[in-house]
Amino acid sequence: MNTEKTLVTKEELFRAKESRRHELANKSAEEKFLLLLKLQKMTSEIARQAGRTCQQPWRIDVLRQSDANEPKL
Repeated sequence: MNTEKTLVTKEELFRAKESRRHELANKSAEEKFLLLLKLQKMTSEIARQAGRTCQQPWRIDVLRQSDANEPKL
């Protein structure tokens, strides 16, 4: 594993961010919904560990073909 840091220009960063935004915009509504559920679970767990109160994530059973289809953040 390479532990050296690589320098990234502002332009490269903005291009990467723009590319990621386009990638997310092109996802289906179902994939976006699964991403939202995943983010809710993550933030709920972080808040719980920090001792803060927060709303529980939505409790929705989503039928999936496999966990390999789970969208990545």
